[in-house]
Amino acid sequence: NLCPIGSMYLISSSSAEVLVWPLSPLGVDSRSTATKQSDIVIEPTWKLAISSAFGECTALCHPPTYLHKVLLASDTCCLDLWNIRSGELIHSFAALKSAAKPGMAITCLRAAPHVLDMVAVGFANGRLALLNTREDR
Repeated sequence: NLCPIGSMYLISSSSAEVLVWPLSPLGVDSRSTATKQSDIVIEPTWKLAISSAFGECTALCHPPTYLHKVLLASDTCCLDLWNIRSGELIHSFAALKSAAKPGMAITCLRAAPHVLDMVAVGFANGRLALLNTREDR
């Protein structure tokens, strides 16, 4: 999964690994000392410290008014809000977790385009939920 956030990308891979990669407007990290484009190797800024209980990251979403924040969803029905600039976990949402059944994975997240703090959550079994991220309900 890829999720653009301003001048950064979040790259999610299996085994609960989410990396934050720095990108400049031209696709070249300004800290690079490479002399030509083919010599450029960009390394991640950091890896988010996701717990093993979270499971595998299955979806990412950047709510438009949440500066430097990203929602991460998992195959264990966990949903967390992370600050990608500091690498800190801001909040773990309880509303979805309390109604989850074993094997219920979140497969898709989308922020509502014209409603603040609303996120649509899609599950592997075909169900959908709307989550108010401000109130966690």
